[in-house]
Amino acid sequence: MAGAQQPGFADASWKDVDLPHDFSIGGPVSENAPARGKAAICHSIGWYRKHFTVPESYSGRKVSIEFDGVYQLSEVWINGQYLGKRPYGYIGFYYDLTPHLKHAGIT
Repeated sequence: MAGAQQPGFADASWKDVDLPHDFSIGGPVSENAPARGKAAICHSIGWYRKHFTVPESYSGRKVSIEFDGVYQLSEVWINGQYLGKRPYGYIGFYYDLTPHLKHAGIT
């Protein structure tokens, strides 16, 4: 999905999900799939997006995001800025969001 990392990307048609979430669950099901649940192996890219407002009172504070685990090959972006990539899955990691935040009331 070219450009989905940009803040202005049109995501109104995206499905709302609760985390934790398994992107491959919505994929095709096959009786011949090697997986235990008969879900076909997912070879697609899934995008997740979270919109949030940072209060002006957080200015000067350090803010990070923590992931308990992502399947594999995750890339994380904030406000169009690339934070990093994790080539492996199901291990906790975090990123510092502080330099990329836009605080409410601050332009």
